[in-house]
Amino acid sequence: MAQSAGRRGAGETFTGDIRQTTRDLLLVARDQTAAGEFDQALLTYDEVLAIAPTNAEALTYSAWIGRTMARSLDDEAALLLLDDAIAADPAYADARVFRAIILRDLGRFEESLAELDSLDPDAVPEFMVPQVASLRSEVSGADPDRVTVVRAEAAALRGDYAEAVRLLDEVLARSPNNASALIAKADVLLVVASGTTGEDRDLLVGNALNLIERAQAAAPLDPTPLLYRALVLELLGRPAEALETLDLLDEATRTDPALAAEVDQLRQRLTR
Repeated sequence: MAQSAGRRGAGETFTGDIRQTTRDLLLVARDQTAAGEFDQALLTYDEVLAIAPTNAEALTYSAWIGRTMARSLDDEAALLLLDDAIAADPAYADARVFRAIILRDLGRFEESLAELDSLDPDAVPEFMVPQVASLRSEVSGADPDRVTVVRAEAAALRGDYAEAVRLLDEVLARSPNNASALIAKADVLLVVASGTTGEDRDLLVGNALNLIERAQAAAPLDPTPLLYRALVLELLGRPAEALETLDLLDEATRTDPALAAEVDQLRQRLTR
């Protein structure tokens, strides 16, 4: 049977043709995804599912792209598709990893960890190995405030800024000096500010700066608040103060190449 797949003669079944067609379409969908053509990729995966409704890859990436890139699916709809993918192929690691990520974003850390525990390590694609390790570390023994901050960050990524602020305010009501929550809320305010003008923008940016300065006071050894402070000062048209803030990051950049790159990029903008 395996040897004859793809070599159908007269009167034989269409199994070989179907397999070849779905393989070709999956390759097209991967290329479209790599090119950022997410809506087109979803349409191509729909074509695969019209031919093979239980194709695990098409179900998995319809869920992931629809939820994360195209934002045409909410978390629950994506989870349902991933459940179908896992039912079709329990060993397909991509579906389980994406399911674990969504469960993490929903604050369902125990379920996320259980999903990771069900993975066959040998089945995890090489490019996913670091992501799985990081995710496992994050969902193991996480505190409730961290769970809520992660849920808020996921809401912000979906564009639900009101929900993100609501969740972060919950954390800050319990822990007013939670640096992660303060920075996350400042980030949301800055994103919203980028779509406004005039007094509304200035108010949002000013509130973000206040949150960042509180985070800096709460976590003086963390370079993140300083970087955010420099970015906000740039937005406020205060380049000299922004450069002074960047100077405070010199020590941290020696051991953090990613931070060093961000600092250098911002410094170049400020000194043009």
